[in-house]
Formats: sequence, structure tokens, C-alpha cells
Amino acid sequence: MVNTQAGFILYDDAPKFIISTDSPVANAYNDTVMWPIRITNTSSLMPAANGWIYIDSIDMKGVKLIDIQTNTVTDPANEGRGYQGRWLYVGDIPANGFRDFYLVTRYNKMYCDNDTLNVAGWYDYAAAGDDPMR
Repeated sequence: MVNTQAGFILYDDAPKFIISTDSPVANAYNDTVMWPIRITNTSSLMPAANGWIYIDSIDMKGVKLIDIQTNTVTDPANEGRGYQGRWLYVGDIPANGFRDFYLVTRYNKMYCDNDTLNVAGWYDYAAAGDDPMR
């Protein structure tokens, strides 16, 4: 539902991403690690269009995102400014819906020690095209 007031648009049930996994720990036997993740839109009314995820890790970068249902592979966005391998396109997630992916990352250091991978999500970023840093 959308309410308008003097030039403002208020969304009563704006989309919200929740990123989860049943496998929070992955053993790395080489420099590449893969996690199953689920991205859920908890809004009951609004789809989350043009979604992206951002990988917030100094030691890891995204290699690809694989849609489990369609087997579609998304490579990281082709952006510069030191963000290569950080942004991966998710696409649309319907209201009260979810999509399952494999997130593939690669370590950037010689030795693979314990590390944490933080992932954040954005939606409705159509203006980004192939560069979410615009």
C-alpha cells in the first residue's frame, strides 16, 4: 500500500531482505568456498525489485552467485574503485517470497584462517545497471 502526502511517498510495507543460510560454517580446502544462502523478502505487499548483495570482507571476494532453481550464474558487477568482487546481482524477489542461491567466494590471502563473511542486501536499484556504485 502506498500513501501520498504533499509530494512524499510513504510505503506501509516496504520490501526487506533477510539473508540466511543453513550452513553458516564452510570448510575451505582451497581458496574457493561455496555457501547455500536464502534471500527472503518479508514484505507482504511489495516486491523487492533489482536486488543486489554486497560482500563486506577484506579477505574474500565474490566469484559468482548461482540461482539454485534456474541454475543461472551471475558474475560480480564490473565496477572499479576497489570494489571488484563485492557486488552481485540478485534480481527480483516477490512479496512474501524468497530465492535460493549458492554464493561462491574466494580468499585473497595465502593462508586460509578463520574469517567472517558479512553479506548485505539492497533492492530497487534499477539505475545502477552493471555498476551498483553509481
